[in-house]
Amino acid sequence: MSKVSFQLRYDGPALSEHGMDVADLAPALLALGELIKRANASLNGDASKVNLIVQSDFEHKCFQVNLELVQSILATIGSFLTDEKALKNAQTIAGWLGLIGLPTTAIGLFAYLARRKGKEIESVVPVTDETTLSTSDSQGTVAIKFKGDGDGHSIVVNQNVYLLGEDPVIRDYAAKVVSPLRRQGIDTLQFNPESASRGEVITKSDADAIISGRAELQAQEEETFEPQPIVAHLQVSRPDFEPKAHIWRFRYGDKTISVDISETEIAKQVRARGSVGLADTWRVRMLVTEKRTAGGNYKNEYKIAEVLDFIPAPRQAAFRFISDDEDDVSEGT
Repeated sequence: MSKVSFQLRYDGPALSEHGMDVADLAPALLALGELIKRANASLNGDASKVNLIVQSDFEHKCFQVNLELVQSILATIGSFLTDEKALKNAQTIAGWLGLIGLPTTAIGLFAYLARRKGKEIESVVPVTDETTLSTSDSQGTVAIKFKGDGDGHSIVVNQNVYLLGEDPVIRDYAAKVVSPLRRQGIDTLQFNPESASRGEVITKSDADAIISGRAELQAQEEETFEPQPIVAHLQVSRPDFEPKAHIWRFRYGDKTISVDISETEIAKQVRARGSVGLADTWRVRMLVTEKRTAGGNYKNEYKIAEVLDFIPAPRQAAFRFISDDEDDVSEGT
């Protein structure tokens, strides 16, 4: 078993009384745990598993959480790994992620993603002179240049930091870890602030770069297929009467979907009638656009191209609120 302890500290005036909204903290901690698991799986395959353990204290005028990364070597392959290597693995992973100290000539995952800002990579060149670099990885370090950087400046990272940064799932988790910094009054996130092996400090601008960069790279890596027109019957599930709103929720068969109605007068006509029935039905020509995401999954986007007919709800239909996952509409007498 290998383990390494570190701290995660969110700081700023909003946290001076040690309080932090669980809606901000819980997703960030869960994302950090999933990021570490994903990194371990990418680097070690099925050879080990990791868990992130919370050991919190609140003595500081900030919000600090003590964490422990615990790595277990699986019994089936343990004989192929020495104890010494197992002890290094957790610390090495934590270092590459920027959770604990790194050589001053290199940066960890979070700082790397902040510096990248969603730019495409122009070149990746191995660093051949490693006499000034302290690295425990046999694959060494690489110098990375991004497209659009006119000064020719490169950044140096461990090759595994670069490989982890190419994983869209890891970029998603990293964005969630830093997302609390978008809240007013939360200014920085620092890893391991009280240790001699201090980790990286993430600022608001770094967090914005990581989050916006993730979205930009996601858009670049998505594959969009040709929209396919279909004729469909849609029943309203959740209208939105905000003037600029153009996405409504409709029941389509046995599921609920979000549909772009921006090129129709559905909202205008409903406002003119003064009400909407749960069984109100629009027969439409709808465009279904399939997209392959960076993570290899598929998703559909829906847009109404033309309203063919409107079928009002029968008078006896009950007008009540239903949740998105309900499939039936009760009818009155």
